[in-house]
Amino acid sequence: MFKTMMATAACTLLLASAPALAQRGNLKKGEIAYVCPNGDSFTVLFGPADGAATLVRRGETMEMQRQPTESGFLYATGNTNIIGTAEQVTLNVPGFPPLTCRSR
Repeated sequence: MFKTMMATAACTLLLASAPALAQRGNLKKGEIAYVCPNGDSFTVLFGPADGAATLVRRGETMEMQRQPTESGFLYATGNTNIIGTAEQVTLNVPGFPPLTCRSR
């Protein structure tokens, strides 16, 4: 129960910060763009449906489901996941080293 409450609180904080972040560039509400040290970038769209997010990277989209976490957020599908906060996220893709990126 505590983990569920914490995850809900974290998502509420994330979505509350999304409008401010969305004002940067052409982003929409609930959308956060991340840029990585290696020059890669991607966008995460946090859906209106509780527990869903879409990762948009290199012209491809991937639907992810929220997973329980102590703090921040964790969305996953298969072995691919994103974990972090509105400001910083780590993208884990099988066969590649973890990629830690910051919001624009």
